[in-house]
Amino acid sequence: MALLPVGDNMISIYSFPIKSPLDGTELFEIVNQGTEKLYGKTSDIPAGASLAAPLNVLAYGADKTGVADSSTAFRSAISAAGLSSRAPAIYIPSGIYRIDTTVTIPSQIRIAGDGPTQSVLIPHMVDGTSCLKLASSNQFITLRDFGIEGPVSQTPFIAGGAAPNCIGIEGGDTSIGHTTRWRFDNIHIYGCGIGMRINGWIGRMSKVHIDYCDIGFIGLQMNACSLNLHIENCKQDFTLNDTYGCSFDGFMAEGDIASAVSSVMNNCHSVIFTAPYWEWGPVHPRAYPFLSIGTTTPISTSIEILGASISGSSGLAYGVVPISLDNVANGRITGDNMEGPQLRGVSMTANTSGVEMVTINTSGAAIIDPSLSQDSVVNVWPNSRFDHWYRGWGTTYAVRGTASRETTLVRRGPNAVRISSTTGQAYSFSYWEVSGQTAVPLRGKTLRAGVWIWVPNVAGFNEASRTMYPNVYLQSYNGSVATSASFGNNRLAINSWNFCTATLQIQSDATNVGVSVFVNDSANVSLGTEYVVVDSISVVDASSPVQWQRDGMMRDGDMIPKFFNDKMMLSAASYPTDANQTFSAGDQVWSSTPAASTSPGWICVTAGTGATSVWKAMAALGA
Repeated sequence: MALLPVGDNMISIYSFPIKSPLDGTELFEIVNQGTEKLYGKTSDIPAGASLAAPLNVLAYGADKTGVADSSTAFRSAISAAGLSSRAPAIYIPSGIYRIDTTVTIPSQIRIAGDGPTQSVLIPHMVDGTSCLKLASSNQFITLRDFGIEGPVSQTPFIAGGAAPNCIGIEGGDTSIGHTTRWRFDNIHIYGCGIGMRINGWIGRMSKVHIDYCDIGFIGLQMNACSLNLHIENCKQDFTLNDTYGCSFDGFMAEGDIASAVSSVMNNCHSVIFTAPYWEWGPVHPRAYPFLSIGTTTPISTSIEILGASISGSSGLAYGVVPISLDNVANGRITGDNMEGPQLRGVSMTANTSGVEMVTINTSGAAIIDPSLSQDSVVNVWPNSRFDHWYRGWGTTYAVRGTASRETTLVRRGPNAVRISSTTGQAYSFSYWEVSGQTAVPLRGKTLRAGVWIWVPNVAGFNEASRTMYPNVYLQSYNGSVATSASFGNNRLAINSWNFCTATLQIQSDATNVGVSVFVNDSANVSLGTEYVVVDSISVVDASSPVQWQRDGMMRDGDMIPKFFNDKMMLSAASYPTDANQTFSAGDQVWSSTPAASTSPGWICVTAGTGATSVWKAMAALGA
């Protein structure tokens, strides 16, 4: 082996017996400090340089026919490499290699084959041990261009069978130490109980394909790792625990397995998925989301799923969301086709906060976290206090049911409404509307209404006996013709927060624009105490929230509500007496016709409805 000085670095050159597919020229690899690799033709090697061939496992007794156990030969080659101060690479020529016992790989070892379908290791262990194991607390280990294939019959596995009890590649150990500065390139793992389990830091994988495993990938206490994974036909794509600062770049998961369950992330922080893709076939519909984040505490933070795409929506069972969040704080989800004929969008529990989601699909885009568009003086949907909703809209009412304040099932505070059905009734809903001059600025615009809804797990909504069909409508009316767009029905998951979005082109002569939230949008009658809880409504025009007060759009006669520190201010000829509206102490009404020596308005001193609240006139203006 020759060490060639290049600038300030020492470059080691190894020759692999690999032929170029174009001209048959032998290739070589350059290893810079044992970590980086470049490739070139042997004719490019500088004059006078000598080459040290990699250690061929066949020279140490490996059987490339797959009949005899090659574990000892692999360990012998690794031991021989370890005798050198700069370990040469270990080469696995094309062939099939039976591995009966775990091959442990120490620091500074590089193992390469001719490709994932040419150089194939066949694990024969069934005791839960691994085929290849990266020794704990070791560094600079590189694996590339080979495959690991367990004896799995695809058809029985798809129907619910199990893979052999073994691990394809294992790195590190939670009880001993992490493996660091590892790199996996162009590797295929097939038919193992666990395709890959890594407890490691500062690692990178590229073009890693795992399929027909009980669990594709397990990541434990991973820090600063970059993962390019394609997982196919695994019962569980991956689990990730106690992880910081990792990225999934171009992640892809697909399949059609009878017993598939969710991928799970718990206690993960600053984890980002870039352009992930999920797809599922229709033969075995999934009963679980593709990904569940925060199924346990402590809470996961700063999770980003950017540019997600979901296809094969018929593969999800009714009522199942593709991504579920619980115990998550702060993050962002963007994507394409996150909702389809049977997909239900993203669900979040009351334990999730500060997560923004933007989806692009047939029903348009929506900014899901309405807290992003609120401040102390601008009245947007929703208002800062839920009883303001009924004052911020020109017309509100409930049909065949009731609408009341909800203080338990809320995501950010007591600002939700419970819409209850009446036993024996169909089409129970609550309606919010703006009309007249308020609707004029909306004409011709494309609006998207997003509504957070909690659906309880009661008989009427349960999958087994569903008779109730929640729905959300965004509606436009011009005095003679009504148009509407909807989202909901059987797509909503029970015992979970669902985000429903509907997109509508408002008529150029619209006189009314409203949002209806149905408890039961069907001819079936309610069975009892079915209800839905609406936590917030966010309305956007293109990607901008509709900020009614700021644009002078929240006008209903002379009433223009405004909120400051959760207190209402409006202009009117007198203090309100409407028994259908509620008011809080500190709410203010300013006279629409102020004059010298008269009171400029009124202040609510006792909370209640317009019929029961007490108002006191402010001191008179000067003469």
